Amino acid sequence: MGDLSCLRCGVRLFFAGTVVTCLSLGPAAADPEEGAAGETASKAAFDILIGITATNDYVSRGVSNSDSGPAIQGYIEPGFGWAYLNVWSSNVDFGEGFRGAEIDVSGGLKRWYTDDPLWFDAGYIHYFYSPEEITPDYGEIFGKLKYRFADFSIGAEAFYAPDIYQSGTTATYLEGVGDIHLSDEFALSAAVGYQFFQDENMSNYLSWKAGLSYTWEEAVTLAAYYSDTDLTDEGCLSVSGLEDACGARFVMELSFDTSWSALADRGKEENP
Repeated sequence: MGDLSCLRCGVRLFFAGTVVTCLSLGPAAADPEEGAAGETASKAAFDILIGITATNDYVSRGVSNSDSGPAIQGYIEPGFGWAYLNVWSSNVDFGEGFRGAEIDVSGGLKRWYTDDPLWFDAGYIHYFYSPEEITPDYGEIFGKLKYRFADFSIGAEAFYAPDIYQSGTTATYLEGVGDIHLSDEFALSAAVGYQFFQDENMSNYLSWKAGLSYTWEEAVTLAAYYSDTDLTDEGCLSVSGLEDACGARFVMELSFDTSWSALADRGKEENP
């Protein structure tokens, strides 16, 4: 990969039997906070959310985790009241010899939008990779908060990794988010985040994105957004193992999200 001071590159060598990888960062677990699945979950004591997404590029925190290539992602999330457990997965590609799957397992407490405009999600997420040589597993503690004002909402998110990539160092990611609902189907969204690393060999950086989404029947969503960071090629190599994974890019996603209760209600409507 070129730069052995890069944490990702180093850990790869360690797992190959040599020394210490600097992996891609910011895996993104599903966050179906609005729409049919979310609204249904707020009304049911127990429910199961499910979803699948196809995208031309798996981008998280401004960094491509699929080497600028396509990805298929899916999740399942059983929940009871505010408590939930989420399992999310995607294919990943960090360069030749480092392709495989990412599996994120998270759990916590989540408060859905109902009549109250406040929404929050707090818990723990652990990132697993297969094969193991892609990068070491690690976890993050996270908290998310959103407040909705009529047709728009603002929020903040924080993620803290006490031992990122099993390196003995910490990392923190902070992000501000905003959404404007133009109609029941169309919405604009934007986010600005900053990634801090304790490891001096990894570059701190700013990321941002903005886009438009269209949701059909509160279940199928087509989204397009622009993403970028302020990382140089050298800085990108230090955090992703690739020099070209952190630049400006246009991302498109097609997703389907629903819930067990929504499917059951639809079945009752079709077979009264």
